[in-house]
Amino acid sequence: MKCIIDGYNLIYALGLLPAGVRRMTYAPGKLQQAREALERLLFNGLREEQRRETCVVYDALEPPQWLPNAYVVKGMQVVFARDYASADDWILETLQKFPRNAAVTVVSSDHRIQAYAKRRKWPCYDSDQWYYGGMPMVGKMPGKKPDVPQNSEKKVSLEEVAYWMEIFQDSEETLSEEISLRTLPMGKNRKKKNPRS
Repeated sequence: MKCIIDGYNLIYALGLLPAGVRRMTYAPGKLQQAREALERLLFNGLREEQRRETCVVYDALEPPQWLPNAYVVKGMQVVFARDYASADDWILETLQKFPRNAAVTVVSSDHRIQAYAKRRKWPCYDSDQWYYGGMPMVGKMPGKKPDVPQNSEKKVSLEEVAYWMEIFQDSEETLSEEISLRTLPMGKNRKKKNPRS
């Protein structure tokens, strides 16, 4: 089983960077911060055996010069498509190397990649559909929406909240207000206003 993810597609779909902005206009280090944030989200959302089967591919724009084209981080393979025009080209060429009966899941919004995966009958998802659908691996049929449990919420740890607050440079007061708002008791214990007073 292999899950191949277009990294920047997923970064934009999750709002880790604003879509539609030319990447060359980002402040130095912003792309690296977004990649690290995505890798952290995947690390927290995938089981260890799933991470070992996951490959995140990035366009080779502002790749860390001290790292090779491919390496492993948090159990996942990370690839910079340095010798390709885009991550899409790398993904398409790599998919063509898999046998037809391979167990592959593709996460990309590129229409060429989606068409190729569907011809092979491999599950293929738009980035947001895959992430918010519970990050399914092989086993879902192409074109079928992933099952989302009713009334499900993605739990976020206090460590993750603090991490994001630091990235966006919010104050500690805002963080503590957010946490206290989320932890207000509900139901019988909550005091109701007396409408007559």
